[in-house]
Amino acid sequence: MLAKSARRAVPTQKSPLWTRDYILLDSLSFLFFTSFYLLTSTFQFYVLFHGATLANLGLVLALLTITAVVARPFIGPMIDTWGRKRVLLLGVVLLTVANLLYLPSSTLWQISLVRVFQGVGWAMATTSASTMVSDIAAPQRRGEAMGFYSNFTDIAMAVGPFLGVYLTAGDRYNSLFMVAAVAALLAGLVLLPVQDVFQRGAVPARFRIRFQIEPRALLPAFVLLTVTFAFAGVIGFLPTFVRHVGLNHKILGIDDYAFFYIAYSLTLLFTRGPWGRLYDRWGKSWTILPGALFVLVAMVWLPMVRLLWQMVLFAALFGAGFAAVQPATLAWTVARTPKERWGQAISTYYTAFDGGMALAYATLGYLAEHFSYSFAFLTAAGVVAVGLVLYLWTRLPHS
Repeated sequence: MLAKSARRAVPTQKSPLWTRDYILLDSLSFLFFTSFYLLTSTFQFYVLFHGATLANLGLVLALLTITAVVARPFIGPMIDTWGRKRVLLLGVVLLTVANLLYLPSSTLWQISLVRVFQGVGWAMATTSASTMVSDIAAPQRRGEAMGFYSNFTDIAMAVGPFLGVYLTAGDRYNSLFMVAAVAALLAGLVLLPVQDVFQRGAVPARFRIRFQIEPRALLPAFVLLTVTFAFAGVIGFLPTFVRHVGLNHKILGIDDYAFFYIAYSLTLLFTRGPWGRLYDRWGKSWTILPGALFVLVAMVWLPMVRLLWQMVLFAALFGAGFAAVQPATLAWTVARTPKERWGQAISTYYTAFDGGMALAYATLGYLAEHFSYSFAFLTAAGVVAVGLVLYLWTRLPHS
């Protein structure tokens, strides 16, 4: 089965990858992802402080991704008509404003409203940035380009949560939101000199509000959704889980669970490039199958974690798996879709990403509160198994 999907695409001369605009896009993505990830390690405690239960917390966390799910199918056509750069700039502006709006928010409903506002900006920024990278990357190096692009978001995944834990020592949440706003603002400034190379061509220049899903993106999007379900379980509930099991010691004055994000991100950083080259040379099955299997094993391991070294091992397993699946499904989405519909396709892809996270936040928060964290994490492992089975079934000759 794997042999059938293998291919050898070795160009005689490689097209340049590290152009000025590609580096700028990587840099601005690092900045707005840092702005987002600053909140992932500590926002849970901010919400719980304002009276939420674990189930309530899951719903508040889900609001951002639910908003993004609703917004992305509209954002795809917007990207293909207004242009990628305009939508990306608007997205980072909304992210900047949203972080500032958290400062005066003091009730759950106010926090929830800001979360919705932030979700619109997040949907715009992530979809348009990925589309711009797809535009400028040579087809034979697109998997590699997506992998290195994702490396910058991986670094943000290390810097953001770690810095978030440091900034909120003593419940200093105002500092957290101010730094997040500044990071998003800097992303907008980095974007200004980047050229939008997309040509509208036959796509209508007049934008019409319409809900649109790209059918050819649905299969890779669903595979991604199952892995993202597990990702949300980790991002959303790892901070509260480690405190629940007593893994809350301090290293250099910083809660030791913050080092999970360092280990996870370093694993992503050093494995995305090789996974991307493996995708370009041998095909998607050589990355998606082992990657999803790593994520599955990691989620089964997580309920048993009680020591820091066990947490680091979990981070390495999960990171290696996610590093394979996420860029591979994105490159697969682009490969299945005509260029003039990349905006809709990538919008569909990220709709699945956010949909998986929203489902996981709402479901796993309820399961953790009414059953146990172990049951919640094993449920996430089961969802990943569904994605694996579906992918294998689609690779069979009869399909």
